[in-house]
Amino acid sequence: MENWINLRQERDFGEKFNATFTFIRQNYKNLLIMLSLMGLPVMLLNGIISLSYSNSLREMMVNKDTQFLFLYFFVMILLILVSYSWLNLIVYTFIHNYSQNIPFTLESIFKHSIKKFLAILATNFFSFLFIILGYVISVIIISFIFSVFIKSIIGIILFVLTLIFIFLLFFTFFSMVNPVLIFDQLSVWESFSRGFLLLKDKFFKTFGYITVSILIIFIMLLVFSLPLMIYNQEMKYSVVNEVTIGYIIASLLSQIGITYIYPVFYIILSFQYFNLVEGHESTGLKLEIDSLIERQSSENKGNEGEY
Repeated sequence: MENWINLRQERDFGEKFNATFTFIRQNYKNLLIMLSLMGLPVMLLNGIISLSYSNSLREMMVNKDTQFLFLYFFVMILLILVSYSWLNLIVYTFIHNYSQNIPFTLESIFKHSIKKFLAILATNFFSFLFIILGYVISVIIISFIFSVFIKSIIGIILFVLTLIFIFLLFFTFFSMVNPVLIFDQLSVWESFSRGFLLLKDKFFKTFGYITVSILIIFIMLLVFSLPLMIYNQEMKYSVVNEVTIGYIIASLLSQIGITYIYPVFYIILSFQYFNLVEGHESTGLKLEIDSLIERQSSENKGNEGEY
């Protein structure tokens, strides 16, 4: 493959970002085709359904009808998990096929993805559950600690920064589970175990890498999400609870942004996964040595044939 990038290679902080955007630049046509035909319809459908549900939720809150509130929240979370799991899955499958020199076809991406869909949905569900549970407990503890200072501006700023820091810690802890599931083809629980093992010695380096990556993705997403943020702000102070055409367009634009920008984050995580694996096992180095020995052996046999 021309200009093929060796994924299984140790890279420093800047090299991983360079490799990520080089990978995107070299594969953008296939990535766009895959995301447009396999990712975008699912994300737009999720956006339309979520829009309907959020409007119903708003009406329920206004009318103080909380009978089915928990059910609505559960369905919305399930929709988000399903759609994001699918987007997550097709990107990792694309990278896995690339690492195995499997030619790009939508059929191969779909077949490999559909086999792992329930597995990645399970890993995302349990990761989400553990992150939320740990985060809620942490928020209660931190709120109690900061209760003395919370009235001051400095206290509020420190409180918010602490909450963000804790969330990123929990997110980092589960960040390698999905890459392991797809790239190593392991079961759900094996993926959790190996994901934690890979982070054992490089947790805070991964934490820093992920923090910078999320900041980059957040800035990129702002372009697509800004109209929706403005509409949401206006609707807070609106007496009429109608969903306008502008609001629908803004919501769908946000989903389009997510479809094409979130995959950048998944690619960034993939390079971190390969970096961690190479640091632990030197898989890429072993493959290069084996390839070199095989090539040398072939050349020796060719030279023997000449005599």
